[in-house]
Amino acid sequence: MTQSEPYSSQALAHLTTLLEGFASSAGAGSESIIQSARPALLDALETLPLIDRTSASLLSIGNALLELYTIHVCNDRVLIPLLELSVFLLDANWLQCLSQTDFKWRSFLSLIQKSHFKSTNISKLIAALNVYRGLAEVQVVRVDVLLKLANMLLHPFPKVSKQWQFFLNGAIL
Repeated sequence: MTQSEPYSSQALAHLTTLLEGFASSAGAGSESIIQSARPALLDALETLPLIDRTSASLLSIGNALLELYTIHVCNDRVLIPLLELSVFLLDANWLQCLSQTDFKWRSFLSLIQKSHFKSTNISKLIAALNVYRGLAEVQVVRVDVLLKLANMLLHPFPKVSKQWQFFLNGAIL
């Protein structure tokens, strides 16, 4: 790829593969792997520009994250670590910096909603809750996130509905 070419779909595919590997390590690996992978990921992200059409950027990483959710929305083996990685990136305030770009926040929210739709997997539901907790800080989707959380108060699993209620009380205050 030359400097004048836009960042290609092939390069996005490579980023997606790389991010999937990080998700399996930084999202749900052993504790020692998680403790090593997460700071390494943040160090790598800190070196990237916010937007760059010719090379990797924070926006291209965000788009790769969207692509991973699209591909693995029904594959819990990849999805749950991906949700956990998203929680980490939101807690580190990394994803929120994409608010300054044309990142597709509504698509991201929609994919998170699809990821736990009619799920009975408590780990996945709690991970999705934690993603919502971080997304509540993003003004573009804040109202939609709070509405989703309010609807989840009636979840049939008491453990999940109590977690939603606990978060919703904190988010409104």
